[in-house]
Amino acid sequence: MPSRENVDEDRFWLPVAREDRGIGVARYLLRRAGRRACGIFGRVELPERAAGGGPRHLKPDCLHRQLRQRWESDSALALAPRTTAGLTITINGTCIEAVDQVPGNVTLQGASSGDGLQAPAASSNPVLGISGAGVTLDNLTISGGVIALWVRSGATDVGTDLEIEGSSTRNVMANGVITLNSSTIENSSGDGIGALSGGIVFLNGGTVRNNARGILIGGGSYVDAFGGAVISGNTAGHGADNTGTLTVIGATIEGNSPDGIHVSNGGNAFILNGIVRSNARDGVNVFSGTARAVGGVISNNARYGISVFNSGTAILDTGAVVASNAADGVLVENATVNVGNGNGSATIQSNSANGIYLKTNSVGFFNNAGNQIVHNSGWGILCDGAPRIR
Repeated sequence: MPSRENVDEDRFWLPVAREDRGIGVARYLLRRAGRRACGIFGRVELPERAAGGGPRHLKPDCLHRQLRQRWESDSALALAPRTTAGLTITINGTCIEAVDQVPGNVTLQGASSGDGLQAPAASSNPVLGISGAGVTLDNLTISGGVIALWVRSGATDVGTDLEIEGSSTRNVMANGVITLNSSTIENSSGDGIGALSGGIVFLNGGTVRNNARGILIGGGSYVDAFGGAVISGNTAGHGADNTGTLTVIGATIEGNSPDGIHVSNGGNAFILNGIVRSNARDGVNVFSGTARAVGGVISNNARYGISVFNSGTAILDTGAVVASNAADGVLVENATVNVGNGNGSATIQSNSANGIYLKTNSVGFFNNAGNQIVHNSGWGILCDGAPRIR
């Protein structure tokens, strides 16, 4: 046990209820992790709140490998307060350890850019796991492992200025609700973000880049990319692979392979004033799902701007533009396209093949006199087989 004079008491006391004072719940932990030593000291004697009325702060150099909700744990630093007061932990340096079951009302923050958690082993799963509500992550780097950050079912988390990188399966797994503000999610050999089993992700700005797959959205899950978010350079499994619900509002999806957005198995994608460009195959590929673009531009993709198959539906209206794609602007096969949608006109122009190619068993609706299907290298609308135009 370290001497008391070596401990900054204002920074290391845990908030607990009055009836629990006097029990020894936070044990001294000293271990070497990477380039910094981890030293945490705690006793239960101080009032529940700091003099200014706010929660007290615990600021170790590193976190223990496990955060548990039970005070009685002998193998971890007990952090779950028995009051509604919050707990703030500031991480100095890089802690090479995995932390799971973070309880509610906890803030984890890096002292400086680059501070955070690094997986101690490639098999670490997760590197950081959240199980409580009202968790805040700020200015942290979380790297490596199987899943770098896992927000479990029932948990809620807000992360700001995060760098999450280098996982083998998924940088961010959301089964609960997470808001990512101005964060970078990159360099996973699997998914940048996975929203599964009812998970919800709000991607406010920031970048999801250079992962094998940018975003995976399962049935019943939801991702909202907005605020200038960029999903780019994801190499093998699409920018966004969606069987749930994807909303793109003022965000950019570019330079992904094969498709910018891939919608399948009843998924839905809504693109409002978004940019989907320069993807290695199609800007938006719909296979048995629905995609709607309102405003924005789908352009310069290496095959189709939009492709629709297998009873899928694409809706373009109110200023949507599909332009300068390497093949057809819109390809429809055994599916439906609705251009104009009665709400506002759309423009399909300057594509290297046809503006719209309606193949066998396809239906096209053109409900706005202001639609512009112009300057395409082939036909404005090419009908092949037995399509229907209305």
